[in-house]
Amino acid sequence: DACAWEASPRFCLPETSMLAQLMAAVEAEAGVPMEQQLIWVCALRSNGTFRPDFCLDHESEPDRLVELGELRRRALGQEKGALCLCVLRRGAEVCAPKDEEVSLVVKYLGDGGLTYLGQPNVAKASTVGQAGRAAAAALGCGVGELRAFEEVRHAPEVVCCELELEDSISRDAELGHGDIVCFVKASEGLDEDTLAARIGPDPLSSKRRRTESEA
Repeated sequence: DACAWEASPRFCLPETSMLAQLMAAVEAEAGVPMEQQLIWVCALRSNGTFRPDFCLDHESEPDRLVELGELRRRALGQEKGALCLCVLRRGAEVCAPKDEEVSLVVKYLGDGGLTYLGQPNVAKASTVGQAGRAAAAALGCGVGELRAFEEVRHAPEVVCCELELEDSISRDAELGHGDIVCFVKASEGLDEDTLAARIGPDPLSSKRRRTESEA
C-alpha cells in the first residue's frame, strides 16, 4: 500500500467542514504546516491496495468536505466510507505532478536491503530507465546495468513484474500515480519470484514508514 493505514491517524469531521479545517487538524496531529501539505486522494486498486490517485489543490478544489463526495466515489469506487488521504510535506523533491507527469514510488534493492528513494514526478513520455537514474547512482552502476520491476502487493504475498528499461512510463509500462518500481543490479540475477521473496510480506521499508509518520 501507499501508506501503513493501520497506523495512520483518523479524523472524524462533519461533512460541512471546510477543507482548511481538515488541513488544520493534520497540522495539529502531524506538525506539518498547512502551506506545506501536499494531499493525495488514494484509490482502491483491484488487488485490494490503496495507491495515490490524484492531488488535492486546496486553492482550487471545493472548500467543503461534503463537496468532495464525487472525489470519494472516484477514489474508493463506493458511495460511502472514509476518504483515504496521503499527506506529504512539500519540498524540493515532493510537489504536485504536472499533467504530463506521473508520481512513482521508487526503491532499489542493494546490499543493505530494500531502500525507499522517494516519490518523484516523472514525465509520462520518459523511459523506465530514466526513472532509475537515482537508483543507479545509489547502487554505483550505470542505468543500463539495472533491471526494473513493478512491485505489486497482493495480500498476503508480493508479486513483482519485470519492466523493460526502454519502455515509456505511460504508454508501454502503463505506470500511473503511486505505482511502485524497484530497481536492482542486473548482475544480481534475480527473477520476479526471487525478488518478491527478498522484498518479503511488507513492501514498505522502515525508512518509508518513518517518512510517512512525519506526515
